[in-house]
Amino acid sequence: MKIAKTDQLARINHRANELQLNRALSEYGCENLDPDGIHVMWFSMIHNDDHMRTCWLLKMRGTNEPVNGDIDMTFDDYESLADYVYDKEK
Repeated sequence: MKIAKTDQLARINHRANELQLNRALSEYGCENLDPDGIHVMWFSMIHNDDHMRTCWLLKMRGTNEPVNGDIDMTFDDYESLADYVYDKEK
């Protein structure tokens, strides 16, 4: 599982828009991400053989209820994300 802090996810989202990839958060959605939030990727796949299509549970300002969002990203951006491994013993 991959996770991202808000500043990293916002940069990746901005790059998706610059590259004119099909999936990115709206300006409103990106501006309303919790600045201290941690976001969890729940799905990813290679798309069109040249980038990753990803689905996220997003932490938004003022709520603990996650919001779903989709972001296409480069392979380099995907690899830059932190891996999270759940340890059920803790």
